[in-house]
Amino acid sequence: MPKRKNTAIKPYKLKSGKKRYMFYIYLGQKNGQKVQTFRRGFKSYEEADAVYKQLAATNPQDFVKQKQYTVDQL
Repeated sequence: MPKRKNTAIKPYKLKSGKKRYMFYIYLGQKNGQKVQTFRRGFKSYEEADAVYKQLAATNPQDFVKQKQYTVDQL
């Protein structure tokens, strides 16, 4: 099996025995607080790596959590 390049992406198993992938990512600081996020449930390493790269390119000042709304969206 080829060696994975991104060590932040880790495999885990569901109760059913299926393999999924997850990762933590630190994006930087926003208003003096750390901005980090956790994503899981990817069926393949490649899918997780694509989302990881997309989040890594995100500016911490522009980052909004998935279930968090901004005032403009209300």
